[in-house]
Amino acid sequence: MFEFIKKNIFIILLFFVTLFVGFFTFLTFIGKSFIELNDTNLQYLLIANIILLIFFFLYVFIEIKKSIKNDIDFDTKQEIATGFTDVHCGISAAPRNFVHVEFIETDEPGVMNDSHGAGQFSYDTKYYIAGGNRAGRPQEVRDQILSGLIGKFCEVTGISENDVSGHISEAPAKWTMEGGHVLPEPGEEPPEWYAADSVAASGS
Repeated sequence: MFEFIKKNIFIILLFFVTLFVGFFTFLTFIGKSFIELNDTNLQYLLIANIILLIFFFLYVFIEIKKSIKNDIDFDTKQEIATGFTDVHCGISAAPRNFVHVEFIETDEPGVMNDSHGAGQFSYDTKYYIAGGNRAGRPQEVRDQILSGLIGKFCEVTGISENDVSGHISEAPAKWTMEGGHVLPEPGEEPPEWYAADSVAASGS
């Protein structure tokens, strides 16, 4: 409830101000206000009511439009997944088939379980990118990957970076299997691990 109020504080305040001015106009009209009932005062109050109502409904319309725009459709998700793969492999030089992208929609955002056993991460943005890598890369590489993922997500969706956060956790390569094989350490991938990349690049 508190999060809802915090995120919608402006529209809540605008609603109550509009309601107050409307009630105040009504009291003036029936002669119960401290403002004298005359044509000039009523005109000012009515103009104030109209302006506030226009602002209120315009703001509601913009928020609804923004909410609809931020719904990510299937084609956009495909573009995000491809973009994430490009970013990750372009920085880490990992084979493309090592990258898996999953979209999880929640009714109550705020907590994300870490896929690598590091516990839970709290966040206060609408979108959260939780990445998992094989351990062994420098921190600056992980930071570069996360920054690239957030940038790509915002580029594809048009969503502001203020609405996106994330983290990248790590686990030993030997904890993960791909195609029935234990993953090699970063930088030690044999050539056959890149065979799928060649097939994808050729369009076969």
